[in-house]
Amino acid sequence: MILQDLTLPALALAIEANLNEEMLSFGRARKRWEMHKTPELLWLYTGPGELNGVFVASFASAAAAYVDAKIDEVLDFFTSRHTSFVWTTGPSTRPADLAAMLEARGFAQVERTTGMAVDVQAVNERVHVNTDVIITEVEDLHDLKTMCEVEKQGFGSSQEAALRYFNTYVNAGFGKGTPWHHYIG
Repeated sequence: MILQDLTLPALALAIEANLNEEMLSFGRARKRWEMHKTPELLWLYTGPGELNGVFVASFASAAAAYVDAKIDEVLDFFTSRHTSFVWTTGPSTRPADLAAMLEARGFAQVERTTGMAVDVQAVNERVHVNTDVIITEVEDLHDLKTMCEVEKQGFGSSQEAALRYFNTYVNAGFGKGTPWHHYIG
């Protein structure tokens, strides 16, 4: 889908949807992972030490008692499986103050992701290009490991997070004939 509405709210929602789709595609790709979808929540259970989390939350009511009950349901789910999980919030999250409600329940913000977009029609075309850099698609495990190392350093990720990312793409697939393509240069 090509986004036509380039206003800030539409861009923010599109960036969030793209990140959520990446996480949820992992759930669809791995046979032993569980993807749970209700009208209000979308989350993954992947097992202890894996990518467990709530990626979409849009509650029908903003009433504190209602939201607390929904948070309890999710906590009960993961607690019964003896595993930790993340709960992401973004522009589509409802209620809009869910992050504060989660923090009041003992959750801690551990990461903040910045989404960026540009109108390519408005970009200055006088960009210096390094002709020595060759960008190629990642098609083997060696290049995937290299790409993950670059991303680890660029995003300031831990070794554990980089390894989880690597293992997830090894299992979900990457390269030609798959939904996800990575490039390195």
